[in-house]
Amino acid sequence: MPNFREERQFLSNILDYQNIIIVGHSAPDADCIACQLVLQELFSTLGKNTLLVNTGPFKSREIQHYQDLFDHTLSTSFPTHSSIILLIDCADMPRTGLPEEITKKFPCAIIDHHPEKKTCRAKTKLIDKTQPASAVLVFHLFQASKVPISKTIAKLLFFALASDSGFFRFLNHLQTDALHMASTLMNYGVSPSEIYGQLNKGKSTAEIMLLANIIHRMKSLCDGKILLCHITSKERKKNLSSSLLFESLLSIEVVSIVVLMQELNSKRTKISFRSKGFNVQVLAKEYGGGGHLKAAGCILNTPYRRARKELIKRLNIIAFNKLT
Repeated sequence: MPNFREERQFLSNILDYQNIIIVGHSAPDADCIACQLVLQELFSTLGKNTLLVNTGPFKSREIQHYQDLFDHTLSTSFPTHSSIILLIDCADMPRTGLPEEITKKFPCAIIDHHPEKKTCRAKTKLIDKTQPASAVLVFHLFQASKVPISKTIAKLLFFALASDSGFFRFLNHLQTDALHMASTLMNYGVSPSEIYGQLNKGKSTAEIMLLANIIHRMKSLCDGKILLCHITSKERKKNLSSSLLFESLLSIEVVSIVVLMQELNSKRTKISFRSKGFNVQVLAKEYGGGGHLKAAGCILNTPYRRARKELIKRLNIIAFNKLT
């Protein structure tokens, strides 16, 4: 039975402040948004003032209906006295999209399952990169607080865990905490089939057609072991589920790595990496990004065509040295 010593100390440090500003990373996913909502409930119940902040955009269909619950900026008039920024699912303040001239006025705490950044200035941290989702850490925090878990909170936590773990497909043999957590949450009335529907329903014919077009023009490297896809700035507005693309392409037997490049604008390019086992986190770090062993990404201040040319060179080297 866990003793939650680290979680209790973390709570004690946070509860020294009256105002808890709960901030997630920009372009949030389900794990980030659900954890922000759960933390708001936790600290509100413990008698604290809370503010939810996420700069968005809320592109994923499964989280769009939560958008109106969040402030999208942090006002310069927000009191700095007795306030702290609590970063969730993110250990890097610039990833929040909030202006540094505002965020630097506040102390900072972090809950995250990604590797800690060297630039992290937080003194209060709850970081465990062995966990498949930040939701596991938030669940442990809830248990440590002894605040009762409602069915609504249980559904949000299961939703976050299921989303970030690929509905448990990405778990390794050491991540048993996640399955214990799922079992406990089901005892509160959570239906896995309902959550699965929440994460996967609502795709349109146009989205499937766009997916087909992206696959049709993808580039194959190293005899099909690496697949490189791209989405134009115009196509990004059509809300394609990238998880559907990655899942489809990684199901091909010979494929080891799938790369998706997105044109953010004329000067910036987003790159997402997924793999069956190759450590793409190392690859993303080469470009200033990060993530996990099998799922990572970065944003380059480089136009798409130049970024693509440079990346293909790097992928060919990886293919020759690692995948042949």
